[in-house]
Amino acid sequence: MFLVILKACARSRQDAEEVCRLVRHTLQLLREPGYSRAICSVCTRDDRSVFIEEEWGSMAAVQSWLCSPERQKLMEQIEPLIEGPVDCAVYEERA
Repeated sequence: MFLVILKACARSRQDAEEVCRLVRHTLQLLREPGYSRAICSVCTRDDRSVFIEEEWGSMAAVQSWLCSPERQKLMEQIEPLIEGPVDCAVYEERA
């Protein structure tokens, strides 16, 4: 299993909620092979801090998603809602 972890700072609490709504909406419609699930969370101590965890079955699926037009569109929608860059890292589950 592979995890794509994204961290961002929204401009406001409402923008953080909108980021999560956009992520949920996009990924619910996703028909990308290898996609398992995603969770979008907002920090309890800083309601502008957004943490997104996507679960994928293979690295090929992750790479396909990261290069997809759907992800590009999602990132363009999120960009005006956040301050600074989105931190993105890919992790591989180890036994």
